[in-house]
Amino acid sequence: MVVDLVQALVKTSHIMVPTATPSSVAPIPTVVPDLPEYQHVGHSGKTALWVVFVIMIISSITFVGMSWRVPVVSGIFIHLRLHINL
Repeated sequence: MVVDLVQALVKTSHIMVPTATPSSVAPIPTVVPDLPEYQHVGHSGKTALWVVFVIMIISSITFVGMSWRVPVVSGIFIHLRLHINL
């Protein structure tokens, strides 16, 4: 005889067991989106992005050069830094 676990808990338990009962939840209201607000990048923002890009490229090239100079066993941390940087 197979006994449903939930029914067995409901019958034998003294604590409140949540059961599936219908609830009266109001319907979710519809959301009317506003018009999008566009933001533009200025000259200093573009310059900052290019500076960060160049710094990341230089550090990636440096890590690749460092990883080629040491054996793989001892260069595991250099490989890890390279993959984090990429």
